[in-house]
Amino acid sequence: MAELQYIPRLMDREIKRILENYGVVSLSGPWGCGKTTSLRRYTEQIGSLTGPSERFVLEGTRQADAGPRFFGRPRAGDRPHLPGERNTEKSGHVFPGDASRGSAGTPCLRMHTMSLFETGDSNGSVRLRDLMAGVKIRTQVSAIELADFVALTCFGGWPRGLSMPPASRVSLPASYLNAALTAQLATGEKKPANADKFQFVVELLAETNASVVKNADLLDEMRHAEESLSASVLSGYIRYLKAQFILEEFPGWSPPAATKTRLLTSPKRMLADPSLAAAALGLSPDHLMKDFSEFGPLFKGICLRDLAVYAESMGAAVFHYLDSTNLQVDAIVETTDGRWGAFDFQLSGRGVEQSVRSLLHVSDKMIRQHLRPPQCLVVVTTTGIAMHRDDGITIVPIIALRN
Repeated sequence: MAELQYIPRLMDREIKRILENYGVVSLSGPWGCGKTTSLRRYTEQIGSLTGPSERFVLEGTRQADAGPRFFGRPRAGDRPHLPGERNTEKSGHVFPGDASRGSAGTPCLRMHTMSLFETGDSNGSVRLRDLMAGVKIRTQVSAIELADFVALTCFGGWPRGLSMPPASRVSLPASYLNAALTAQLATGEKKPANADKFQFVVELLAETNASVVKNADLLDEMRHAEESLSASVLSGYIRYLKAQFILEEFPGWSPPAATKTRLLTSPKRMLADPSLAAAALGLSPDHLMKDFSEFGPLFKGICLRDLAVYAESMGAAVFHYLDSTNLQVDAIVETTDGRWGAFDFQLSGRGVEQSVRSLLHVSDKMIRQHLRPPQCLVVVTTTGIAMHRDDGITIVPIIALRN
């Protein structure tokens, strides 16, 4: 069978830069997002050490006659490690953990599932880099049938799925989710003992995907459903999901200077790929087309994931905005030099003006308090016209966006 052609990832350049400058990189992310495949481009010595949440540490060498090596790589004849299994060699471990944590001096990167631009489903006609530079985009049209967009969301950004027929591709996220939720971690996080309650928590997170939901909110929902769960057990479930890179959190934005309005810093929680939320809720493309009311959290998830991929590829970070007056926008992108832009995700064309009001309100608040004005105010839609409006708002379909 011919080897599948490698599909470039937006973080490839950063992996290469880090290896050239530091000789070592720590790469983590959800099971099946493409960590091993990306790193294999830089070494011939990576075995089949795949799993739900391993951190791959690749040590580069500057010797002319040797390539980079893989920490804890198997000896000849060794079997591959199972998901979350400890490598007992003293040279290192395949160890899960938070992307920001690694051995001293090791640059750490987080890999997401593939964005729509990486899978070829976004035409990339609008660049986030240009928006963050204050560039006004030209008016253009990017179109996709709604049924096709819903299917893409349910398929997810899993590299392996790109070579599969639709019937197989749509079932792949459920297999990844089941594998991740039943793996025993080497970090010491205990596998949830009550599978039914754990599944219920995952379903609640899927229903509120890409929104600010606190543990207290989840406990309230469980009580309403006559499910009992202690706060400490729920906290353990959340830690487990984060350690598996199944759950991602985006913190509340804190502007570079103090504001008079109190900002709420509770994180926005999102399953690592919108297809995982669909799988957790048993939602197929056909079901969603018949009952479109359930698609909103999935749409916000695909927008937030893509924005994170694009922002991080240019060294920026993604937050959300929520203040004490309940004014909120879905995402804030902030660069290392303090430039920022506000983004709101709008599935329905009827809701665009509501997003516009929220974006303009946030901008006015910052300007009135003598803070740096935004580089861009963007409403992200599914399909249609990309344009810059006279009121300063930019409309961008998610299928037109890239880094």
